[in-house]
Amino acid sequence: MRTTSFPRTIAAPGLLLAWDTRDHTWAPRRGLWVQAGTTFYRPGWGSDFHWTDFNLDLRSYLPVGDRATLAGQALLVNNDGDVPFYRMPRLGGQS
Repeated sequence: MRTTSFPRTIAAPGLLLAWDTRDHTWAPRRGLWVQAGTTFYRPGWGSDFHWTDFNLDLRSYLPVGDRATLAGQALLVNNDGDVPFYRMPRLGGQS
């Protein structure tokens, strides 16, 4: 563990893939939204930390009757390595 003070540098390349079959972007009634991404934080790329994170977001929309939609979401966040405390996953996340 390092004992240097803040601010610390976090820089990383990553890859993001998305697949969207929703019938409407802002008010979907049916379809899927799948997004997967990984980011590699390494000192060689300018980061003060060494870790990898992986995110998987799955959302499904099903029509229920004429005016309602049943929506479900599964979210997986996996971090491996020297993850700074303030970059660890939080309960609830952003979405």
